[in-house]
Amino acid sequence: MKITKAVIFFLLICAWFNPACNNHSPKNSQPVLKKAQTEPIDSEISQNIKLNQKLDIEEKIQQVNDLKSKLAEKDNKLKSSNSQFEAKFIEIKEAVNTERSKNIVDSVEKARNNKIIGSNLFIMQKILAYQEYIAKELNLVANSQIDLDHLAKNLDIDRIMKNGLGSEEEFQALVTKINNVVAKIQPYANDLVIPDEQVDRIPIELIWQKYFIEEDLKKKRLEDEQKEKARREEQNRLEQEKIDLARQQAESRRLEAEAKIREIERLKQVEVDRRQAEEYKRREEQRRIEQEKADKRKAEEQEKELELQRRTINCDADPNSIIIKNQHLEPKPIFHQSCDKFIWNPKNVKLFLADIQKNENVVTGNDLRAELQNKNNCNVNVSLYLYENQNRIPKEWQGKRIHFWGTIYNIEGQGPGITFLEYNENTKSWEIHLLPLTCHCWTDNDFAALRAD
Repeated sequence: MKITKAVIFFLLICAWFNPACNNHSPKNSQPVLKKAQTEPIDSEISQNIKLNQKLDIEEKIQQVNDLKSKLAEKDNKLKSSNSQFEAKFIEIKEAVNTERSKNIVDSVEKARNNKIIGSNLFIMQKILAYQEYIAKELNLVANSQIDLDHLAKNLDIDRIMKNGLGSEEEFQALVTKINNVVAKIQPYANDLVIPDEQVDRIPIELIWQKYFIEEDLKKKRLEDEQKEKARREEQNRLEQEKIDLARQQAESRRLEAEAKIREIERLKQVEVDRRQAEEYKRREEQRRIEQEKADKRKAEEQEKELELQRRTINCDADPNSIIIKNQHLEPKPIFHQSCDKFIWNPKNVKLFLADIQKNENVVTGNDLRAELQNKNNCNVNVSLYLYENQNRIPKEWQGKRIHFWGTIYNIEGQGPGITFLEYNENTKSWEIHLLPLTCHCWTDNDFAALRAD
């Protein structure tokens, strides 16, 4: 209605200022002015009308969507209330049954006269009425939701179509259609639609009959069925006991006869078993002796393997962080001769004495280095192994200094040096030391440990 009044007012203003309506305008100029001015104005008015109508349609469709949300909210509230009524109904029903058990209330007259039961029956009546009320409301809401959803989808499709091709009359018809939908569904979105007087309350007598008398009868039937079932089971049990007793007696006689036969067979078997036992004992003794021999051989082989493992030296072990007699070495040796794994055996090691050491000559380690650097020298890992396993060092090495040229360290402040083993007569043990190659102390008692391979 607002859009129509605005359009009429706008047209009146245009007519007032139109030269074609002015008496002082020349007659021959009237058609030219009308064509020049009225056509653009009519087009602009038409566009404004369509724009306002589209906005009005969008607003109406939003009202439909809001109405759908309101119906959904009402549906949730009704279902929540119904759940609470169901829980309350069960609670009140239990309270009535408790009071019935105390006072033996077995008729509706006694129930009415009992204040606690009577008041609870009235509440149950009211709950049932409300639940029926809610059921009808839920049915209305559900139908309204279906209708509204269906219509909203159709309206949305119509709106899309009319945005491209619709006329003013079609837009107005669509607005009218939406208004009709809102007017139809709006009442169902209110809190309550069905008048209270349209919901009948169930008579107290019917509630008492349905929820107490009939349930009592149902319980009574169930108890009677259970008793009858127990009676039949007891009868079947007694009959089965008689049958089982007869079977047991027959079985007992059969077993006695079989027992006599078995006793004869047993005596025969005893003799057979005695002979077999003697044969078994003989074979077992033979197997035991053979097993002991096999276990002994296996233990000896395992001991040999363990001994081999104990005598295995990993000459490739990392010699980087070895500290000997509190003499700190640089982290990495300047020379390290690896030789994979070396099985310790005094026969696999020979003590080497250079010619320049003989005849009581005294030389430096550097004098020997050139001659020993291409030989199969034992490295520091061998010296550490022997130091930790001194029982494996040959006694004939005592009194000699055994040098291990396979690893050369840089001793702080002293230059290159190697490890050597020396037997201490006071402590009766071998000691490991570092000796700089610059030391002029190599005599005919300083031997290099070489691998025989």
